[in-house]
Amino acid sequence: MRTMLNDSLKWTHYGVAGLLLVVYVIVFARESIVGCLFFFPFIVSPIVINLALARWARAALNQALLLPLTVAYSVWAVYLYRDAMIVHLDPQSPIVLLFTGIFALPALLPTWAFIAVWEWWYRRSS
Repeated sequence: MRTMLNDSLKWTHYGVAGLLLVVYVIVFARESIVGCLFFFPFIVSPIVINLALARWARAALNQALLLPLTVAYSVWAVYLYRDAMIVHLDPQSPIVLLFTGIFALPALLPTWAFIAVWEWWYRRSS
């Protein structure tokens, strides 16, 4: 039962992350494909790290934490994009997009550390 729940959460996470990546490409490529390709590693790197952790994690709690973490980061990145590129448009606004992943680290790093420690404990106890 636990493995089935873990697998369903993992595949749900993959599907949501794939959908978020498609939305990213649609939003950014609408303005500039070069901008989309340039900012891609900076904005999407936390999502890729979450997907790598989802692939590695066996505990259902970790899968349950990674899915809302990915969605929350994506919503925050869209908010930051909207604020920088639409609300407060400035010639230097795209610079904010370079630091999107770095700005999210105070929330992401403790969660990733908790997931790593919990996964270590889970694998040790099973």
